[in-house]
Amino acid sequence: MGGGVSASRHYCVENTDKSIDIEIVTDSPLLQSMLMFFTNPAFAAAQPGAKLVKIKGHKAIEKFSAQQRQGEINSVVASTMLVSIKGQGIDNMEDLMA
Repeated sequence: MGGGVSASRHYCVENTDKSIDIEIVTDSPLLQSMLMFFTNPAFAAAQPGAKLVKIKGHKAIEKFSAQQRQGEINSVVASTMLVSIKGQGIDNMEDLMA
């Protein structure tokens, strides 16, 4: 994302195909351009399967594919951090929310 500081972590459930990846990016010059996706619902609607939601007061874009059993949540926190949560082998969005 054009520089900045990032941290990521991979989690998996033993003996299953479920896994979750969490990444946090901050101080990135491209973060401000990402904010337009969260402030303008038309940008979110242009992405197939994406919808704009609120999670604990923060705007987020969520995508889920039941056929592929994968989902993604992207949220900007305090206009300075992008939090991305991606799941594989999940059955619903509640797996990512947890």
